[in-house]
Amino acid sequence: MAVGVRIRNGSGGIQIDETYKNLALRAKGTLVPATSWNGGKWRLGSITVTGNSPVLAWRSASPVAMTSSSRSGSSVTYNFIMAATDGSIDWFLFDEPVYGSAQGSVGLRIRNPTTGVVVFDSRMKYMRIVGAVSGDFSSLNPPANGSYAGSPAIVTGNSPYNYIVQTIGAPGGAPPYPWMELIMFPMASISGGQVTWVRKDSDAISHQANETVLSSGSQYAYNYLVIDVANF
Repeated sequence: MAVGVRIRNGSGGIQIDETYKNLALRAKGTLVPATSWNGGKWRLGSITVTGNSPVLAWRSASPVAMTSSSRSGSSVTYNFIMAATDGSIDWFLFDEPVYGSAQGSVGLRIRNPTTGVVVFDSRMKYMRIVGAVSGDFSSLNPPANGSYAGSPAIVTGNSPYNYIVQTIGAPGGAPPYPWMELIMFPMASISGGQVTWVRKDSDAISHQANETVLSSGSQYAYNYLVIDVANF
């Protein structure tokens, strides 16, 4: 007769047993974007964290998009853009539980009987997924707003954008020409359990003819997870 622990939800499905796997909270903090952009109307900011298998969640009362991330060894940098002159971004880094920090001296731990590895520790704060958002930004419409239980935060998968470059030369004139750039993002702001998505367009930013002309580009497919960080 097999002996072990199984924790079931209200529908009878097994939530936790000796095969349980999840990411746990490794670190958290607050970013205040400070680099002025878009004529001083927007702010840019980034954080660099240490992670083995990192997943970063974020939430802000201001419209925000996580635009990109890059990795060098165990260091990961996440870049953000905020369509506001002030505001902050709360972030939550999840990683393999071995890198997490158990809170308190009393709790329930479940081990894999074959390997002896702890697969669940009730003193950890594990990732709780409460929703998913996906779609296509080619029509330049942002995702639909959503209401979630707890305190929702966004995990960015594919980050969409539309970047337009236009030269401003007189017909028949010799290059180089002055040029301008414009970028569009879907951004999320969060208040309580409500996630509000909106498309934000930068101003047309002018450049001189002697500045290197960039190329237009876009990324239309998007996907996000919504997780609950209440009491984290």
